[in-house]
Amino acid sequence: MKNSVLSIALLTLLALTSCQKKGLGLFQGDYSYKTSGSVMFTEIVAENDSVPLSFGVNLNNEIGHLEIATLDKKNDSVLVVMNALGGKVTVVHARVEGDKIRFADFPKKIQIISFDPILDLESQVTVHAEGNMYDGNTMLVRMVYEGTCCIMDKNFTIYGTDITMAAKRN
Repeated sequence: MKNSVLSIALLTLLALTSCQKKGLGLFQGDYSYKTSGSVMFTEIVAENDSVPLSFGVNLNNEIGHLEIATLDKKNDSVLVVMNALGGKVTVVHARVEGDKIRFADFPKKIQIISFDPILDLESQVTVHAEGNMYDGNTMLVRMVYEGTCCIMDKNFTIYGTDITMAAKRN
């Protein structure tokens, strides 16, 4: 009797753990997402020159649809397609490692709209991104934006580390 109860308990435990998604299966699917955060602009000045101008700007929130599809099962490689509402489509390769997803660096245009139309700008940055899956349906992706731009004949670096994409499986 003890052996049959123990066997049933082990089989139940095995069945429950085998149903848990891991790797590629954990991330595949369609999501709705929202991205928000901020970047710092720091003036590029020559050594021993004036003190560089530096200021922070909140990014425009971005919402859209995201799809993750298997690219290569052997290498845990996926293709991520981000379709921003009213924006462009971005296609990125990524690699899945357990409950983490690591994106290949990709270019992105950011648009800054200020109270002064002279300071409105659109600039391209490089995005470094990595995320985790929570509860099997919510993916949080932490992003770093890096780039340069020119504002009113001054060159600036663009850098932002507190940018987050929250994606919920549809």
